[in-house]
Amino acid sequence: MADSYLIFTKVDDQLQRRLKLFDNGDGTFSYTERRAVDLSTPPARVDANVRSRWPTTREGIPFTIAGHPDIQTKNLQITAADGGQVGTAIIPGVVGRSIVVTKCSVNTDQANSGNVSVRIGFGLVNTPNPDEHQVIFYESSMDAGLSRIEGSGAGTIGIGADGEALRLSCTAPTCKPFS
Repeated sequence: MADSYLIFTKVDDQLQRRLKLFDNGDGTFSYTERRAVDLSTPPARVDANVRSRWPTTREGIPFTIAGHPDIQTKNLQITAADGGQVGTAIIPGVVGRSIVVTKCSVNTDQANSGNVSVRIGFGLVNTPNPDEHQVIFYESSMDAGLSRIEGSGAGTIGIGADGEALRLSCTAPTCKPFS
């Protein structure tokens, strides 16, 4: 990726406009500058409404939330001994940060003899009600041996507000755990 750029001047309707194009290094140009970043270090934060460079891997491949270095996978298993949960934090909230969810899956064991109600969403203290916007997963009656998935991991399915935790409320599984 080269640092060179071209500036074109276009005149239309008596207005003069300049367009800055950045050389992508492969014979193409883009309107936004792309810079390779070291993925082993957390990216620097920028203020809102501040232009930032479009980050790429060292190979020049653009990366977005699906390729962000701070992606974490969390697993929570609830057993019959744990009982029903109300507002249990799967991922605790941190002031000044928002949680972005790209995939959520819930699996019930085949050995369960009853249905499990599961609700996952963003909240400061409690899991939101099933019909509220902050809910990313809700199943009122999951049979034994079922798997439900929201999202693919490639796109965003929910973003919590500043400091909100990702929370779970559920009924107790009857025999084997669910996760």
